[in-house]
Amino acid sequence: MPLQLKITGSLLLAALFIACLRGGNNNELDASPTAINKTIPPQTVLVELFTSQGCSSCPPADRVLQRLVDEAEEGNMAVIALSYHVDYWNRLGWTDPYSQAVFSERQRQYAQVLPDHRVYTPQMVIQGQRAHVGSREKEVRATIQHISQQAPTNSLLASLNPAKNNRNSREITYEITGETNTIVLQIALVETALANDVPRGENSGHHLTHTNVVRALTSEINPKSQGTLTIDTSTLGTSSNGKAILFIQDAEQLTVLAAAEVAL
Repeated sequence: MPLQLKITGSLLLAALFIACLRGGNNNELDASPTAINKTIPPQTVLVELFTSQGCSSCPPADRVLQRLVDEAEEGNMAVIALSYHVDYWNRLGWTDPYSQAVFSERQRQYAQVLPDHRVYTPQMVIQGQRAHVGSREKEVRATIQHISQQAPTNSLLASLNPAKNNRNSREITYEITGETNTIVLQIALVETALANDVPRGENSGHHLTHTNVVRALTSEINPKSQGTLTIDTSTLGTSSNGKAILFIQDAEQLTVLAAAEVAL
């Protein structure tokens, strides 16, 4: 037999031998569990800023909140933001036009359960778990990053129903998964962008801008797992500047469990 044929035959036998080995290992490979890389998506984090136009330290925190909102809208951060204007600065020369006593009371409720038990402005409460001076952006972002990696215990979905005849109301359908017996469903009606001049007080002469300013806040204790809410939008300047932000909290510890937002 020519040398070339001998070499070819040897190579053929070697190939068949390797194929047999591989075929013999198929059952072993099939029996082994397949490793699946399961990546948990980041949890949406609710950031609540307590601020006031009468406080000279607050505008930097307002700008931090605006940057967080901008990044969330660009899809670079899973954050939903709220801005509450408290009323206890009003006695010092300027009445904040967006302030409400109920927002000051909400901040005092947080002080009862948060570790430092403090009330101050600008205070940024993150997921109802931690509080920071709102202008300390590095600390705020670090806490957001940490909390976003926690596995959520609940989820919340919300959608806007078709418009009804009443132009001052909207219907929102929601659905909650997880425990509902010990939670509170909060519904915040916000204006996404507001600005005005401040003629008196610590920010006298400044033009201030704000994002996601809460204009009304309502609560439902032990809500149903799904339902429809009617939102009164008469407190908004224009509905095109409005948004409804829904979130659920532990009724006692005020930890935020899930959040969702709907443009009006």
